[in-house]
Amino acid sequence: MKKPTMQNPTRTAATTAILGALTFFTVTARAQAPVAEPSAEDKATARALLDEGDALTKKGSLEAARDKYKSADAIMGVPTTGLSLADAQVKLNLLVEAADTYARVQRFPSKAGEPKAFTQARAQAEKRLAELTDRIPSATVKLAQGEPSDVMRVTIDDREVSAAARFLPRKLNPGKHQVVVDSGEFRGTQSFDLPERANQTVTVTLAATGQPAFKSTSTTQTPAGGGGSESSVGTVPPIGGDRATGSTVHPGVWISVGVAGVGALVGTISGLGAFGAKRDLETQCPGGVCVTNEAKDTYARATGLANVATASFVLAAAAGGTAGLVYFLTSEPAPAASASIMPVVGPGYLGVAGSF
Repeated sequence: MKKPTMQNPTRTAATTAILGALTFFTVTARAQAPVAEPSAEDKATARALLDEGDALTKKGSLEAARDKYKSADAIMGVPTTGLSLADAQVKLNLLVEAADTYARVQRFPSKAGEPKAFTQARAQAEKRLAELTDRIPSATVKLAQGEPSDVMRVTIDDREVSAAARFLPRKLNPGKHQVVVDSGEFRGTQSFDLPERANQTVTVTLAATGQPAFKSTSTTQTPAGGGGSESSVGTVPPIGGDRATGSTVHPGVWISVGVAGVGALVGTISGLGAFGAKRDLETQCPGGVCVTNEAKDTYARATGLANVATASFVLAAAAGGTAGLVYFLTSEPAPAASASIMPVVGPGYLGVAGSF
């Protein structure tokens, strides 16, 4: 296909490099391990994508142009296509991504007989990376109160930061960002605008969420660097003063109360059964004389239920006394606090209720 007379010099070099790559790949294919060499169709597609990217760049459609260059680079993966992609990323202010792409171009293996454009692209990538590095700003997350905890999760622009780097200076693209610090129990959000070359500290104020804290997923905490500041594993800082604390009821109190409630319930049921059997005996044993087998069975049932009721009430009383003893031995009195406990009886149930 005959090319137009007027062409972009940079693009002409990139296109020439792609054409040269075809010969380069063919010559070196036998001298190295088998690789997935782009086909002639792939190369033609990549050239078309580069040309489309140039046209979109002239129109000011930088994101669409970047996508064209990215597709061409994904097909070819050579220094010239990588350089075009990195330059487009710089135009979009994606300095972190551009630095990574420049570094990849710079590291592209050099081989004998490769196109001259490859060597030139490496040199240009090295130069542009050195110029770009100083432009990339960084942000360091800091808490307004307390010290970092190993259960805290830090996200910047909805991307979670690794545990080792949560409170270290982090390279970011210039522009607007948002950081969130969340431990489950405490949470804070802070938006900030990061200019080029800045080394900015972003202070986050935490507030209680009323939720339980996250379980720790990290066993170590890396001290924060820069500025001589320190951070260590600590507890989630209290917000608005000390949290209210109260006396904790010993588990033995609740166990004893539960046993007392069960004993009282069983005793009540057994006692009612015994009273019912006693009324049956009055009918079955005229004059107090029980001679029939039915009367004897009723007597045995009444006696058994009465014994169970007695034992249950004794157990309930003992458990209730134990609950009171354990409570007073293990609880610390609090000012202006009161405790009460009372039985609760209703249709089909018997229990206790109290306030402490």
